[in-house]
Amino acid sequence: MPAENADELIALGRALGDEIARLEQELAVAEESLKRVLLEIPNVTLPAVPAGGEEANVIVREWGTPRSPAGVKPHWEIAGALGMIDLDRAGKVSGSGFVFYRRNGARLVRSLINFFMDLHRDEHGYDEVWPPLLVNRATMTGTGQLPKFEDDAYATRTDELFLIPTAEVPVTNLYRDEILEPDSVPMAFVAYSKCFRREAGSAGRTRAAFCGRTSSTK
Repeated sequence: MPAENADELIALGRALGDEIARLEQELAVAEESLKRVLLEIPNVTLPAVPAGGEEANVIVREWGTPRSPAGVKPHWEIAGALGMIDLDRAGKVSGSGFVFYRRNGARLVRSLINFFMDLHRDEHGYDEVWPPLLVNRATMTGTGQLPKFEDDAYATRTDELFLIPTAEVPVTNLYRDEILEPDSVPMAFVAYSKCFRREAGSAGRTRAAFCGRTSSTK
């Protein structure tokens, strides 16, 4: 029995392979475009949250009677006079917007951190966490810092790691991609960390912010 000529079938198979490769490439581009759009969508706010900027904020509760601002000095002048902070030398060492806490100022900062951590751990039952200061891209993406705020983040040059803008970033990702038992949630965590991010200063200028922050997350 004479063999059939398979050239036409071979050509058809190649054409189908090329079409599949083209469609897969289009799909990859479409999926990446969709992913970028989804990552830009903000969280949905509660219906009770007023629309607008600071002028739309609503006072929920007041306590006490505000004192008259007449003759009141700003806290940096009082703390500077008491030797608790040193802005001039911090500016020399780091730049504008930085601060040295000194003597009782440094002691006050440490005491407030301990007070906050102990209160949430011992009285409110939060799980105390001491998080890493460097996290990967997946972690920053998981909490919404990337891709929208990548220009405001500090990153290492070779390791693709980011300095955290707040302790909430590593803590929120603590159980990322894990399936938890229903009776293990909700979980409550409290953490302290340094915070590294760029922030808009006066007149729209951008300044570096390296602060310490205690964060509680449920």
